[in-house]
Amino acid sequence: MNGIIERMQEVYRDEGPLELGKRSTHFVTNQIFPYWRFRFFTRKHEIMNRIKFDAPAHPYKKIEVDPNKFMYKNVRVRSAEYGLGRIESGDWDLPENSQPFKEKDKYRAIKKRFEDNEEWESTDYYQRIKRKYDGNVDRFDYYDTLYEDMKQNGYRTNQEKKKDKMDYRERAKLEVLVTIDRKGNFNIYDGWHRTSIARILNLNIYVQVVARHKKWQDLRDEIYNNGITKEHKEKLIHHPDLKDIIN
Repeated sequence: MNGIIERMQEVYRDEGPLELGKRSTHFVTNQIFPYWRFRFFTRKHEIMNRIKFDAPAHPYKKIEVDPNKFMYKNVRVRSAEYGLGRIESGDWDLPENSQPFKEKDKYRAIKKRFEDNEEWESTDYYQRIKRKYDGNVDRFDYYDTLYEDMKQNGYRTNQEKKKDKMDYRERAKLEVLVTIDRKGNFNIYDGWHRTSIARILNLNIYVQVVARHKKWQDLRDEIYNNGITKEHKEKLIHHPDLKDIIN
């Protein structure tokens, strides 16, 4: 918080009260408001899930998973700004409403860069970002740094990397975001770069769940109340999202 106050004083001193007002409005609109909206909706989902279901997971629960098992991105899932831990019915999780993970240009670019040792400039993703941001491609230096860090240190959670607790950009404090479909499959929502690099390095990652399909939650409840059946035991006994109710 002291850093924010010092920055406000600096803007006021160097650029005047009008500029301070503009920047303060931008800060509230783009950082603090989304932060509190996210926290509000996440808390709301937590309360409602406890009322409706017998074994809801904590919305901030971190789950260790193998990212090589991610098959899709579900494209009809509401923005993560509306909180974590949602339980939603519908057809949003079906393949026809999803994009294959391996077809995303982000993943293909990272694979070419770190598996095939090609330059970023040779990838469609680089060219798209260059056009989109008027030639600003600084982020690719960060991706190189991220790869080297994960190669040397493994996957580290944001808590392990000691993220600033006063950072109002809530996304900066979260892990890779995923959805879980009706069959219990994990699908990427956000965190493409960490996930793609982890796949290349064969590292497990930690994820947090934006939305679970209601049919999967119904199965969680059934297992919580009655134990795991022979039908599901072989396939699901070690499922990462069931460890909190099986063990």
